[in-house]
Amino acid sequence: MNEHRLGDVCRLTGFSQRRVRHYERMGLLDKVRRTTGNQRRYSDAQVERLKTIRRLRAAHVPLTVIRSLLRLVSSNSLGGDAQALTLVLTICGAMRDELSAIEGLVVVLRERAADSRNVPAEVMALHSRSG
Repeated sequence: MNEHRLGDVCRLTGFSQRRVRHYERMGLLDKVRRTTGNQRRYSDAQVERLKTIRRLRAAHVPLTVIRSLLRLVSSNSLGGDAQALTLVLTICGAMRDELSAIEGLVVVLRERAADSRNVPAEVMALHSRSG
């Protein structure tokens, strides 16, 4: 098992040190090992959990939902569990909302590109292929 320093964890996950410590205090990570010099050491599993949190946060999943989902995963109670299903559906809904917002932006940008006379030929070629 590899152990990682806080700075390395931040580099691997894209979180700041403050954010990682915040997630620790919230209980989103298992107890972090400390060295005799009181420095934090994170396991590979903790780094992977932080990467999962990063992906869920990018989909605008609330921390309360993430915490509940991580608890269910840790307790191995996901199979057929109604609570787990509710959480997964909440996550899917958040992702669907995000996708809808992005699709709306794409429509607006395509309309603007079609109206513009100064759009480079390569961009218009992409526009016509993806439309």
